[in-house]
Amino acid sequence: MGKSRLDSAFKFEFYKIDTFSFRSANMVDVVEFTGVINPEEWKVAYAFRDPIYFEKLNKYIGGLDIQLKLYAETNDAEAETSACEEDDTIKEILHLEAGIVGTFALGENSFSESQIENLVTLQIPSILMPYLRAAVSSFLCSGGWLNAPLPLLNVYEMAKHADITIRKQ
Repeated sequence: MGKSRLDSAFKFEFYKIDTFSFRSANMVDVVEFTGVINPEEWKVAYAFRDPIYFEKLNKYIGGLDIQLKLYAETNDAEAETSACEEDDTIKEILHLEAGIVGTFALGENSFSESQIENLVTLQIPSILMPYLRAAVSSFLCSGGWLNAPLPLLNVYEMAKHADITIRKQ
């Protein structure tokens, strides 16, 4: 039987987690928490980075950022000593921001302009999100937040409705 090989003209080459920030509240209830966090309790914000096309290299670099926040009610003793935002009984107990960037190569004369736009604006975030999700989940687990499943996001659908502009360099 002969060898079969299928090469993609749109190649995901490398990625890096390029931003990461985390803080949690220093409260006894938070530090000693061992339960499961309901994924629906996360407050999630995301941003798609405008991809950049490097013409000389025939490569794109694109990325996305995510922000996760978790709030909880505080008990009376801790509420007196904590800096709360709007409501003295609600406190941000976890705040995480992370970003990822990746490079993608494009084969010569492989795609039409509309296909390239679709690949770059929709597929890049969709390809990168699982890597970002894994990094965030791994960090949370290693940091003692053992049962903190992240909410599922339909990145492809979100990217379809985002204002993403391909820039050239």
